[in-house]
Amino acid sequence: MPHNVDKISPPTLEFSNKKALKGLALGLLALKATSIKRGGLVDRVALRAINKDSTIKGRTVSGENTANVEKVFHKTAYWHGTGRYQYRDGEVMDVLKGMLKQGGLAPQPDDIDTVGPMESVSMARSRTYARAYADMHQQGEKGKRHGSALLWSSAFIGPLAFKIIKEEKVWRKENRVHLREHFAASNSAQWYRKVREEPTGTLGAFAYGSDINNNYPMLFGVKEGVVEPAHTSMSVAVHEVRSTKPISFSDLTHIEVPEVNVAETQTLLEAAGYDVPVLSIEDFESYAAKQSFKQLVS
Repeated sequence: MPHNVDKISPPTLEFSNKKALKGLALGLLALKATSIKRGGLVDRVALRAINKDSTIKGRTVSGENTANVEKVFHKTAYWHGTGRYQYRDGEVMDVLKGMLKQGGLAPQPDDIDTVGPMESVSMARSRTYARAYADMHQQGEKGKRHGSALLWSSAFIGPLAFKIIKEEKVWRKENRVHLREHFAASNSAQWYRKVREEPTGTLGAFAYGSDINNNYPMLFGVKEGVVEPAHTSMSVAVHEVRSTKPISFSDLTHIEVPEVNVAETQTLLEAAGYDVPVLSIEDFESYAAKQSFKQLVS
């Protein structure tokens, strides 16, 4: 039965959350960091805020695991974040098993971009951006991370909002009306339904995570040169690249899942005849903790 979003008030609570506000401030720093050669003060201020929100500190990683992470990281051009399970038409779907049947990531309907609806695979240039979307699918505690999904989603929303304002010229009344009508007609207010049945706002999905039993995040690394970017608005292009063609398993550099799910995921891939490295998200988070702020948001 459809929920009445107007009767629920989590969005107000989300935006009063200090972590979300801190993330929006990081977004402003990201605009500065990506435009300069050396981070300096911007880098130090941003990393200090992220470190306070980090749960990965103190985790040790073997030399072999570090080498494996570095190897695939430098081969990866784009990242796609999702979860093991999602709601589709009110039913819980096993995303990984669906991928194994169809041979990879298949384009999905999306009508949020202002250029018009399309079926595409959405990928991020920044692993951090994709990881926030992947962690949205985690049920319960999100494990050891270099910054929470809520912090990072808020940080990436800042530059996106700035670009929308500039691109759509929202200081003009007619443009504001058009933009409101576009988003009202799109599924943007309902996209949380893929991870939660209870209505929530955009940041709420990142803050609360999935309500699907045993759900967990998955990230897919995509090789350089295998994606032909589709035409999108400049605001979407701030963080994302979209492909209207499927991304096959042979196009992947690796798959990331939580440590406790690595063995199961590898077994499922091998049984289906796919040879793709499966590594732990936690190892990549430890690696991310050593990166500059510019590297994390670019």
